[in-house]
Amino acid sequence: MRTLGFIPRSKLVTGLAFPKFILWAVLLALISSSTVSAKHSLKTDRFRGSVVVIGPKAITVKSEQNTYLVRTFNYTPQLERKIQSKKPSLGVKVTVHYLRGTDIAVKVN
Repeated sequence: MRTLGFIPRSKLVTGLAFPKFILWAVLLALISSSTVSAKHSLKTDRFRGSVVVIGPKAITVKSEQNTYLVRTFNYTPQLERKIQSKKPSLGVKVTVHYLRGTDIAVKVN
C-alpha cells in the first residue's frame, strides 16, 4: 500500500527497495570519491629548519621561525632511496618540500 508516495517500512526492508537503495548508495560513493581525488593537485609547500632526528623512514625538523614548532615528515619511496645514500647530519639547516595537507616529504635540500 502506498501512502502519499512513501513505501511502508515492511516493504522497504523486505522488498526490492532496500537493495536498490544500497546499490545507489555504493555507486554514489564510488562516483563522488573518484571525482574528488581527481580534483586534487599535487602542490608542495616548504618547511625550513634544522634537523633534530633523521632515520631511514622519516625526518624530524625544528622550525627556524618558531622554536616550539617541530614537524616529522615521512619520505616518498624515491626520497627514501636518496636519503639512504646521503643523509643530512644533525643540526644542519634543511628545507623540506612536502605535499600540501600531508606529512609526506618529496624533497630535502
